[in-house]
Amino acid sequence: MMSNAQYHKDYVAFMDTLLAKGYAIEVPADEITCQPGRIWYLPHRGVYHPKKPNKVRVVFDCSAKYGGLSINDVLLQGPDLANSHIGVLARFRSDQVAFMVDVEAMFHQVKVPREHQDYLRFLWWPNGNVHGELKEYRMTVHTFGTVSSPTVANYALKSTGAKSRSNYDDQVAQTIERNLKSVESDECAIDLIKNEIQAVDLSRDDIPMERALGMQWDIKLDCFKYTVDLPEKPFTRRGILSMVSSLYDPLGLVSPVLLPAKRILQDLCKDKDLGWDDNIGMEFTGRWTNWLQEVDMLKGLTVRRCLKPPDFGDVLSQQLHIFSDASSTGYGCFAYIRLFDINGNSHTTLLLGKARLAPLKTLTIPRLELTAATVSVKIGRFLLRELDVNIDSVTYYTDSTTVLECIRSEKIRCPVFIANRVTYQGLQYTRTVEVCRFQTNPADIASRGSSCSQFLKSIKWFNGPKFLRMPDSKSISEPRETIEAAVMSTLDETADSPGDVVSKLLNYYSSWYRLKRAVAIYRRFFNFLKCKSQKEKPSANALLSLQELGDSEKSILSLVQQTEYGSEIAILSKTTEKGHQLTVLPKSSPAHNLCLCFVDGLLRVGGRLSNANISDTMKHPVLLPHYVRCPTNRVQPSPPFTCTGLDFFGPHTVKEGRREVKRSLTTVSSDPSDVEPSTPNHLLMVRSSAYIPPPGVFQASDV
Repeated sequence: MMSNAQYHKDYVAFMDTLLAKGYAIEVPADEITCQPGRIWYLPHRGVYHPKKPNKVRVVFDCSAKYGGLSINDVLLQGPDLANSHIGVLARFRSDQVAFMVDVEAMFHQVKVPREHQDYLRFLWWPNGNVHGELKEYRMTVHTFGTVSSPTVANYALKSTGAKSRSNYDDQVAQTIERNLKSVESDECAIDLIKNEIQAVDLSRDDIPMERALGMQWDIKLDCFKYTVDLPEKPFTRRGILSMVSSLYDPLGLVSPVLLPAKRILQDLCKDKDLGWDDNIGMEFTGRWTNWLQEVDMLKGLTVRRCLKPPDFGDVLSQQLHIFSDASSTGYGCFAYIRLFDINGNSHTTLLLGKARLAPLKTLTIPRLELTAATVSVKIGRFLLRELDVNIDSVTYYTDSTTVLECIRSEKIRCPVFIANRVTYQGLQYTRTVEVCRFQTNPADIASRGSSCSQFLKSIKWFNGPKFLRMPDSKSISEPRETIEAAVMSTLDETADSPGDVVSKLLNYYSSWYRLKRAVAIYRRFFNFLKCKSQKEKPSANALLSLQELGDSEKSILSLVQQTEYGSEIAILSKTTEKGHQLTVLPKSSPAHNLCLCFVDGLLRVGGRLSNANISDTMKHPVLLPHYVRCPTNRVQPSPPFTCTGLDFFGPHTVKEGRREVKRSLTTVSSDPSDVEPSTPNHLLMVRSSAYIPPPGVFQASDV
């Protein structure tokens, strides 16, 4: 503090104000010592806001630990009672006259009970004399830094608004509870704020530029202005993230321009070897430099604050039109409000938008389109909840006929991904969904990203598509038959073939028994649904029977054969001879040299054992693909253990007394001629020996 005179001056001024207003008091001498465990001392430091460089704020570090504990560890944060910033800004744009109020040092306006004030003690020099003796002080109000302060302050504010309804107009209480406000006329605004208007000489003073929840509000022009003041950061992942995050756009009005920058950051994150502070390389440096040059064009971009034009009449009807679109890059959702006045005029303007990157895990375009439609419904519900106006209708638009059919269909059983988004988000109840062509969909710009030059030339972005700007727009949806045909075509193209399903099933299970059980459970479930549909009573047996496991095995073999030998089955099923379908297969068939028969829906090898006194499954084994010829040493008769294979990569677990230890069967040698025979004696002795008895011969001393 002593090394920076200005910092010391600002710090002392803040603390003097704190004491002068009674926000903090000196602890009386007779109260310095009190009951153990009832006192807590807080460290504090000064912080400068980047937008207010000449004003310091002293923040108490309530997360500082002593004995492994801090005051924030024992405080409850409480619910988030703050209003949504996006909702506040949306209401701020509703009418012609806007005003804003601020509660100075809001946390300091809420008192702390006397019995809790000793938990907020701190040390300070009287009059800021650092060479004097430290004194003990305690806060009498809530501080900046305690985890519970935001909830307590917002609760106090909302309670004050609720209690004021008996003495003031309801709009006063609503303004207190909902923050920023816009009204129809100057008279309404004056009635609300009375004598609290700031005195500004409009003939001499410059009308100031205000900040409304981070947005630059030009009071003179009554519009939002975008300023691009990016900090100088190195070209690293950390630097790019810092620069992208510094562009504040809560309403998403310029989100198509920000999407390419986020895409660069996402591509950098794909490189697992690239650290946060590593150089990003020439390719990404070029892309990032081009984007920085483009984004400067946003300087001076203005967007009207009020959603209504200046000469617009009394509003007769208000509609929400929400568009969604997706691409391989990302997906976007944008809401437009359409107004009709008593003179028959209409006006459409952008209200809110969101643009997000596609996830790293690859999703199909129809699924991204469905995700975008889900987000658009969330936006619609959010605006209906936050806006203080009566919305007559909400219409959602998508250029995906597949999504539209998924939403409207009540017959098709959807996969889990689709069902979660259609059912849980309430899309099945959203009947006001239309299909628009991509040329008229403004969300197409956001889903792909846009350069600043193209973005600034896009008329339909801020004013909506052309059909919304017409006095009486007609439906732009395509005929129902066209939609159904397009959807069925898409489903046919994307459906898995039976071979793919079987392959997935066989690759998932590594155990034949588990595979049979899984298929048996699926078959039982299908039978259960069939009985329910036919209003029959399903079986109540909880355990799988042998019959069910046998039928499961047969169905698996049948599916495999249909996949591999479909043409052979079609030929053999046409002829019948003594209950067995026999015929000669063409030479192009891989099974043409086998005597096959088709019995009970399965291909079986005929052979010469039809008169043998053995079971039918042994006489005619089931034909399966990928047979290989066995080597000679596996089919020649020989004594046991003549040809034996062991895993030399051990170690193997063996017992020594009551212990289980790991031992290797043989040593590793680099000499190609040093090959030790492998016999059961190795496994019994668990050692390597120069002399190994012949196979099958054991000595008692060897064990």
